[in-house]
Amino acid sequence: MQLRKVFSCGTSWKSRGASYFDLFINNNIAVLGSGNHNIESFRKLQPGDLVAAKSGHYLLAIAEIISDEAEYWLWKDYITNDEINKYQVPPEADIDIVYVKKWFKLEEPIYYPTPSGTGFVQNDRSDYLTQCNEAYYKELKKWKKKRLLIY
Repeated sequence: MQLRKVFSCGTSWKSRGASYFDLFINNNIAVLGSGNHNIESFRKLQPGDLVAAKSGHYLLAIAEIISDEAEYWLWKDYITNDEINKYQVPPEADIDIVYVKKWFKLEEPIYYPTPSGTGFVQNDRSDYLTQCNEAYYKELKKWKKKRLLIY
């Protein structure tokens, strides 16, 4: 198993509004506010790197990056006014977006207790990076098998 870099990405704006995890899933993207302290790391993600959607202390889903670089938007130019209200995001805030192949929702979320919702997943006593990679490859294998059975 090739151990890939994994960037955890929070799914709500400063824990205020509803989770925009569905925005990630429905559009095959990951979003990070351009003012986030880990934005430079996010901008350096390359195709083949992984991103994990995080809510609280749990990683909920993992996807493979396919875009060469982040695209820059304002929230108000990317989502509707209703979504701005739902997610409680500042409409004028800059965001960076990377595109992914497919989000794999994890059967069992990975407990990853960090003070920040964003940043590269690090191995320590619990081997979080290894857990993320193993979960990704497991879900990828199941997805490929399901696709073979369909065709």
